[in-house]
Amino acid sequence: MVGGLIALSGLQQLASPLAVATVLVALGATAHLYVTSHTVRAVALVPPCLYLASSLDLDAVAVVFLLSVGIDYCLSLPVSSKALLVFADDAGGRGFAPRDLLRLSAVVLPAYVALAAVAYEVWWSRTGLAL
Repeated sequence: MVGGLIALSGLQQLASPLAVATVLVALGATAHLYVTSHTVRAVALVPPCLYLASSLDLDAVAVVFLLSVGIDYCLSLPVSSKALLVFADDAGGRGFAPRDLLRLSAVVLPAYVALAAVAYEVWWSRTGLAL
C-alpha cells in the first residue's frame, strides 16, 4: 500500500535532493492539520518515510530528521499544541481565535518549509544528513 502511494505521489521522479527534502518537511509540517497528536504523527509518518528512504536509496536518518523538523510545526490550529490552547480565545475575548492562527500560519508555514529547505541545502546536507 505504501509503495503504491509513493508511486502515485511522484516522489520517485524528483531528481533533486533539495526537492525531496522540501516535500518531506512540507508533509511533516502539514501533518498537524489532519493528525493532532505529535506522537501519532510520528507513528503514522515515520514507517512510510523509512520505506520511501529504502525504495529511493536515501539515507534513512536524514529522511526521518527532515520529517521530524516538519512535524515540529504546529501553529495553524489551537488543538495542534497544548501551548496554543492556553492562549486560545477565552470568554473575556483576551485570547486569539482559530482564524487568527490560520491567517498567521498562511504566512509562517511556507516560510518555515522554505527555511528548513535552505537549512538542509546550506548546512544539514554538509554535516552528514545528506539524502
